[in-house]
Amino acid sequence: MRNFKRAIAVTLVCVLCAGIIFTGIAEFYFSNSYYYYQDSETRKNFAGKIDFLICGSSHGLRAFSPEILDKELGCFSYNISGALMTMQGRYTLFEKEIERNPVETVVIEVSFNALSRNRTKEGAEGDLYILARLDNMAERLQYFLSAMKLSEYDRVLYDTTNRGIQCIEWMFDRRKQVDTTITKGYNRPQGTLDCTTSADSYGKNFHRTKFSETVDDYNTGYLNRIIDICKEKNVRLIFVVTPIASRYESQHSNTDTVMAKVREMAANAGAEFYDFNLLKGKDDIFPADTAYYDDSHLSESGAETFNREFARVISAAKNGENTDEMFYSSYLDAQQYYNCIK
Repeated sequence: MRNFKRAIAVTLVCVLCAGIIFTGIAEFYFSNSYYYYQDSETRKNFAGKIDFLICGSSHGLRAFSPEILDKELGCFSYNISGALMTMQGRYTLFEKEIERNPVETVVIEVSFNALSRNRTKEGAEGDLYILARLDNMAERLQYFLSAMKLSEYDRVLYDTTNRGIQCIEWMFDRRKQVDTTITKGYNRPQGTLDCTTSADSYGKNFHRTKFSETVDDYNTGYLNRIIDICKEKNVRLIFVVTPIASRYESQHSNTDTVMAKVREMAANAGAEFYDFNLLKGKDDIFPADTAYYDDSHLSESGAETFNREFARVISAAKNGENTDEMFYSSYLDAQQYYNCIK
């Protein structure tokens, strides 16, 4: 019995020591800004200033540049979008920022898979980034317990420890620190992909597949929470679809059906809706050979153009102009004018 108690005591001490070591390594990761998404301190310093908030996934992360929007719109904007950001992640950061800032306009970036994404199939990656964007250990623990599945705990342990060790290795190199006060949430894309295509390839791939039409309650549930807060605070709510390469969009036969569900949600929310894939002259404004980082994300030059076009459209709408004429009514109509073919 005495040996058994001793074994239990030794085990508990080992677990406690391991926990202390892990917590120290994790805190070094969480309390620094070596990764582009570690912006909690920046957002805390901006509290009380942000009046224009962008909330989205990687499409929004690579599309909306606060630096340009601030100049074009005369606002103080911030982009809280994130790579593989889940709707729970969006809601968590959105709720914090709208409570501590005088937000007048909220932009919700929505894409072809915004309502159909499956958190279980995607895994924990998007939520791992959220953990590193929260203000303190209590917030991180709360989010961890609510967002992570038991089967993902080992992934959290590995990712956090690995990044913590990496941060310790970088601690003496100031060049590794990321200044998120400049980017304000925008992740400037590096590189450009030529998204032109041959006539033969375009024809073979035209409408060969479909986007998922399944609407996941997980997504609509958290999105509706965001909408409800916007209504309560009487902020201007704008749904935006950022440009994707025409050669990629044209492969899908049901884009109008998928986007109709997003349009309906926006309409029910009393929100404005702008799909920049339907912008007239899109392939001239966003050239297929320079405007994209990959088939579904903008390049740096594409993002610069997009921000100015976006500012032009929402400014026109605010001034009472009819913006409907700037866009095609459907993808079926727009596809007649695609000129991504070499």
